[in-house]
Amino acid sequence: MEINSYVKWRIEYVEYAHYYRGSVIDHFNQIEKNIEAYISKYFKMQGGDKKDFHCLILDRFSFESKRDIFTILLNRKAKKSGFIKTNGNRHPNSTLFKRISDAKSERNKFAHYFLSIPDKENDTIINLAEFRDDFSIYSYTIENYNSIIKNTNLINSELIRLINELP
Repeated sequence: MEINSYVKWRIEYVEYAHYYRGSVIDHFNQIEKNIEAYISKYFKMQGGDKKDFHCLILDRFSFESKRDIFTILLNRKAKKSGFIKTNGNRHPNSTLFKRISDAKSERNKFAHYFLSIPDKENDTIINLAEFRDDFSIYSYTIENYNSIIKNTNLINSELIRLINELP
């Protein structure tokens, strides 16, 4: 018995969707680990203390808690450099904070929403279904996926730069 082309396409769609889902989550995990590295370096954790700090303390915090700590540390750094927040200006790292927020939103979709397989072949690489409050489908093309990965790479590059600036 031969499998028709749509069934083959569905099988491939699911396999590739698993890859894209895992890739987005993995890229976001690197953001979280870089935020942890910044916090750890800020508090001058070294050797066994650094490992214990990561394993016993940071790993027990939610991503939100780590992001809050990171934001406070960068706000303090800006303030020490003379930055004064007014209604007419933005924090020096506001673009980074926005990118992190956007990446987290996408990561949550890829981690928590259900895979929805289209009824017919199309150019989406993954459809994710949300059922909370109402039914919504989020469709991603390869361009959308590449944009998410580009954003996470930009974030990670900026985080590494900030880590390297610490004494």
